Amino acid sequence: MEQFKNRIGVIILIIIILLFVVGGYILMKYMTTDTSSNTNEQTKQEEIADLRLDKTKDFIYYENEQAVLEELGISYVDVKFNFDSMSAVNNTLSQESNALKRTVKYTKDMDIELDENVNENEKGIYSLEYRDYNDYSNGSYVSLLIKNYKYDIVNGINATSVSSYVVDKNNATQVSNDTLLSASNLDMDQVKAKIKEKLEKSKIVNAQDFEIDIDSTVNNLATYALYYNKNNKLEIAFVVKTNKNSYVEVLELS
Repeated sequence: MEQFKNRIGVIILIIIILLFVVGGYILMKYMTTDTSSNTNEQTKQEEIADLRLDKTKDFIYYENEQAVLEELGISYVDVKFNFDSMSAVNNTLSQESNALKRTVKYTKDMDIELDENVNENEKGIYSLEYRDYNDYSNGSYVSLLIKNYKYDIVNGINATSVSSYVVDKNNATQVSNDTLLSASNLDMDQVKAKIKEKLEKSKIVNAQDFEIDIDSTVNNLATYALYYNKNNKLEIAFVVKTNKNSYVEVLELS
């Protein structure tokens, strides 16, 4: 009787061990297959999402850079989106860049008398308009921020306007400002309130250097630029008006 019980115990133990072995094998097989499937699917999605015209260049790239006033970091450069769907935008950006290059005026050609305290630049340029670019790329979007400036030897550098383009990399289509705000559960009234709060803090910090015109900046927000930064956070860029030179400020919204 005792031997019978021992045999039953051994049999049960063997069955339990077999269950663990078989079950472990099946689980390992499933996990390996699932991971491989997910990896293949992810690779497939990445291949589908890469809609660049030229795979050797980034989603936004620059060319034909021309230094103008190196001491002020001013230069002209052409910017392009690497998407077929953005060809019209690229044409617009090219036309705007060419127009800026035609704004350069030289002091020798100006029929004016300069104050003796005015410091001329080494290139003899009296005034010009130019722009700076910042581009950002994250998982789903690529954004281009454009900041426009005007320079002259009397007034220095003043920001004039900002603009932006946001493109969904998965379908190469532009994303509207309304869509950007809606995705972050915001409207322009809320955005203006955030801008006013930031400027009120900045006004205290910069009170000794210049005075920020908060009402004029917020109430007459003629141009603003919404875009996603490299961390996929929605930001807004806008021109701040002061009693001296205007400048571009950036505020994270989400």
